[in-house]
Amino acid sequence: AADDIVSRPRAAEVATLASGEDAVAGANVPTLDPATMDDAEITKVLGQPAECTFRYTSSGKPVLALKGAPADNEESAVLKVNGHLVELRPANGGGDRMESGPVRTSLSLASAAPGEKVEAQMHFEVGESLQVGYDGYYQCED
Repeated sequence: AADDIVSRPRAAEVATLASGEDAVAGANVPTLDPATMDDAEITKVLGQPAECTFRYTSSGKPVLALKGAPADNEESAVLKVNGHLVELRPANGGGDRMESGPVRTSLSLASAAPGEKVEAQMHFEVGESLQVGYDGYYQCED
């Protein structure tokens, strides 16, 4: 190969969008954890950058990204599970519970001012097979 050809690193591929059912199909459900996402993955599903996020660590990448705040009955949210992006919609009955098929999530937190990062808990469920909670940080943009 010629030495003047520069090898450029390829950008990581954005995960595929899948329904909750398809995202967990064939997975060992008890071992699933929501994965972190980058801005391109969030924008792919929400059509815009996240307005609010939940992160495992105060400076980590988002695990749950929301289009709006839970109290605003946001239109949608996204999380990545089993390598797939799953768009979540408000569950029947309202509240802060979001779902797509068997994949469900909700947040518990004290109220936060725009831009303020607060400690929060995210509850993640897959059908009756998995119910787990994660401590982390929640923040909405100004």
